[in-house]
Amino acid sequence: MTVTGEDTGYAGLCPPPADAAPTFTATFAVDRAPAELTYRWVSRDGSVVDPEWRVLAFPADGDRTGRDVVRLTTYSRKGTLADEIGVEVKGPDGTVSNTVPFSVTCDGTTTGWHTEPETPENSTG
Repeated sequence: MTVTGEDTGYAGLCPPPADAAPTFTATFAVDRAPAELTYRWVSRDGSVVDPEWRVLAFPADGDRTGRDVVRLTTYSRKGTLADEIGVEVKGPDGTVSNTVPFSVTCDGTTTGWHTEPETPENSTG
């Protein structure tokens, strides 16, 4: 599994507009299908970014790769939020992906941040 980021540095009014907010894509692959992968988004220090576990299903006749895309937003007036984000897979060893650094600088006091999920999907092709 790998995590990549786009627009990982933002400075301006908050929350960032959707087309400028840091966006992260987790790409997963399984050896065989059918399978289900349970995961959640976490920060570099292991704290949970999104408390909900998500499930990505790989049907027997489907692709063995899938992805999930989230957009970062913040409830902030002023300040900088800098961290790294990745995914943790639920299981006995709690595998964690690579992390991607990001920075959001708001022009008024940082009160928190969260991710806005898009729908997990299996890639086609």
